Amino acid sequence: MTAKTESRLARAYRKVYETLCGRHPRLRPWHFQYLDALVSQRLIE
Repeated sequence: MTAKTESRLARAYRKVYETLCGRHPRLRPWHFQYLDALVSQRLIE
């Protein structure tokens, strides 16, 4: 979705979500996919 087609509400939601949960690959420990991402990163390295 481009910035022009994204609504103001969607932008606000995404900004809050990324602040709380982080962005891939740097997820915060309380994000539900944190352990999966951590294991995947260690396997790749």
